[in-house]
Amino acid sequence: MSDEAKLQEAIDKAHKRSRFWMIFFPLILIGLVVVGLITWLAINGSVGGADVENLAGVAMVLLVLPTFLFGLITLALIIALIIGVIKLHEFLPQAGKALRDYLRQAEHYLRVAGDAAAKPILAVRTFTAKIRQIRTSLTDRFSQKG
Repeated sequence: MSDEAKLQEAIDKAHKRSRFWMIFFPLILIGLVVVGLITWLAINGSVGGADVENLAGVAMVLLVLPTFLFGLITLALIIALIIGVIKLHEFLPQAGKALRDYLRQAEHYLRVAGDAAAKPILAVRTFTAKIRQIRTSLTDRFSQKG
């Protein structure tokens, strides 16, 4: 294993360790503190003990927290997919250029074929419009002399 590969492996390990301690651990800790604080406030918030209204509020918050957690996970997956597409785009610029060239060529052929398909229809409509114009012109002339 080369020195560069060892260095890269050490950097990756340090990055994973830092990511856990700087991102995930504070999120988990703050989430647990918030849940504990909400529960403590609900139980000790009323003078005569916990009433049904406070416990219902706590239950509602605790029911919504997993939804937010799954939303956060979904957001992280979407961000990871975006980063993956960006990395893939960096690796495949030539293949993307070739694909764009093929698509541009196919678009050109589709336009030419569409023009060729519409040409007879336009010719027939032009011919019928000329015949209508001639008929209208002759009808107007003969009706005025009549």
